[in-house]
Amino acid sequence: MIEWMYVLTVFYYRKPFSLCHLQASNGNHLDEALSLLASQLLTSSPAVRKNVQAALELLAELTGNEVTELLEKQRDVIFGPIFAQPLKKTSIKVQTGYLEALTFCLNLRPPLVPNFEGALNRSNR
Repeated sequence: MIEWMYVLTVFYYRKPFSLCHLQASNGNHLDEALSLLASQLLTSSPAVRKNVQAALELLAELTGNEVTELLEKQRDVIFGPIFAQPLKKTSIKVQTGYLEALTFCLNLRPPLVPNFEGALNRSNR
């Protein structure tokens, strides 16, 4: 129930739920929702992370895609903050959120793997 409420709130706070509407809008609403969900995947709140993961799985089921396909365009949103600064400069709760997001992405089939070349370039600055 919480997953449905989260997805409905994110997508349709102005319009009623319609998968046809999502597909007809050239993915704009879907991309916006995925961007928001991807950013919340890194949150320090375990409850939010769990609901975001469930919402992503639900969206994958509704759209007929894999979660990896849905998050492909959001790679920088997910991995950018993780590699932007050393983990030791963040709090334990933030570190936990980052590591759980990374674990979630690597456990997807097929896995969503960060662009390590870009991450290494940012960390060397």
